[in-house]
Amino acid sequence: MLQDPIVVSNNQFINFGKLLVSGRHGSDVFEKDGIATYWADSPSIFYNLLFLSEPISGRAMLDARLREAADYMRSKKEQGLFLVSDDYLDADAQTQLGVALKQAGLVPAMDTTGMNGNLLAFKEAVKHPDLRFERVASEDGFRECADINSEAYGLPPAPMRDGIDGATLWKKGVFCYLAYHGDRAVATASVVEFEGALYVAYVATRPHAQRHGFAEATMRHALSAASEATGLQSTWLHSSEAGYPVYTRMGYTPVTRIVGFTLATASV
Repeated sequence: MLQDPIVVSNNQFINFGKLLVSGRHGSDVFEKDGIATYWADSPSIFYNLLFLSEPISGRAMLDARLREAADYMRSKKEQGLFLVSDDYLDADAQTQLGVALKQAGLVPAMDTTGMNGNLLAFKEAVKHPDLRFERVASEDGFRECADINSEAYGLPPAPMRDGIDGATLWKKGVFCYLAYHGDRAVATASVVEFEGALYVAYVATRPHAQRHGFAEATMRHALSAASEATGLQSTWLHSSEAGYPVYTRMGYTPVTRIVGFTLATASV
């Protein structure tokens, strides 16, 4: 039986995907047969998302879900991801996953860890002496956030800008901050509220400014502002391998592993 934190972690990820895509012209937003679809058909793979939204029992159900996801992806112009929590697969499905993926024509493309924390443990913002923080309130600011994420992950800027430019609903309630070192923005972090919790996303630092604690300081600042405004203490995120040590040091604990699969002929 699934533990509640696993479900919450998965639902937080699904809610964030929905927020990014809902309201975009021509996007698909629906849930069917245990798959939540939030697909913008954006040039950025990270805005074309399918989520496994219910547990899988056995090989037949696994094959059906993978086939549905793969067939949907093949019907689209742009690449995308099918995000699956390890804990949503029973023992039989786990054992058969490799063979089932090969038959469906899917391969792993992204690995992330769902994590949970409580601001009672790390609520104080870091007073980094070399930074000043500004909340983003303009399109230029959101594009700066996109560009920092693109640089940090070695991606071209246009697709990430497309995704953030189109995410109109996300911008309405987000606590998005830029950290400035001198006159240049060097780091960014965003926090949004879902179902009584604070979800953290878009944490990044420009390559030349990394390893100085800038991203952590920006994230703590954004969380502090969001918590003060909402009164919420529980916080969730989904971490890359690179971010994992930072988040564990802050007090986050791992809840579930979520893997993003894409078509075997695609590349991230």
